[in-house]
Amino acid sequence: MMLFARPWTWREPWAAPLYATGAEFGWQERVWEQGSAPPPPPARAGYADVVVFVRAVRAALISEDYRSAKDEATRVSLLFGVGNSTPATLIGRCCSLNLRRVTTLGTLEFRRFHSSLNDALLLRWVHFCCSFVERFRCDAEGVVPLFDWPDEADALQWLVHQQEVATPDMLMAEMEDWLDTSTASYFMKESGALP
Repeated sequence: MMLFARPWTWREPWAAPLYATGAEFGWQERVWEQGSAPPPPPARAGYADVVVFVRAVRAALISEDYRSAKDEATRVSLLFGVGNSTPATLIGRCCSLNLRRVTTLGTLEFRRFHSSLNDALLLRWVHFCCSFVERFRCDAEGVVPLFDWPDEADALQWLVHQQEVATPDMLMAEMEDWLDTSTASYFMKESGALP
C-alpha cells in the first residue's frame, strides 16, 4: 500500500512501513538521520518491527492465559489490547497499521496515505481500505503459516518472501471482487504500475 501514497510519506516516522525483515528506521530518528541514529532505547525496541510482532503473537497464542481464555473478547484483548506486553502495543500505533484500536473501537487504522483536501481521493482511499479489510478478514490462508509453522524462522522467511514478490497487480487481482474497478485503476496509475 506504500506505493499508493505520495513519496514524501514513505519514510514518515508517524506512519512507519512494516517490513518482514524488521524495522526500517527508528521512530526517534529525524528524516535526515534515518539509518544513522543509535538503536532505540529498550522501551521502544520492537516499534514498527514485524519480526517482534510475529514473535509476540506466537508467544501469546501458546500462553496459558490465551489457551484458558473463556471468550473471544479476552483472546482479542491479549493480542490487541492496550496492556504493555500485547503484540499490538509492542509494534506501536505510529506505523502503517495501527492495531491498538481493535479492542477499543473495533477498527484498524491505516496510516500510509498522504494528507489531502481532495474529497474524491479520500473517498477512494476509504473504499480501498474497507475493501482490503473485508477481502482479507475471513481469509486466514496468508496468516496461518506465520503462527502455525513449528519453526518461527521458517515462518518469518516465508513472510519475507511473500513481501518481496508482492506487487500492486497481485494485490488488485486478490481484491478484484471487492474493489471498484475505477478505484483500482486510479491507484494503479498513481503508483506507476499502469501507464
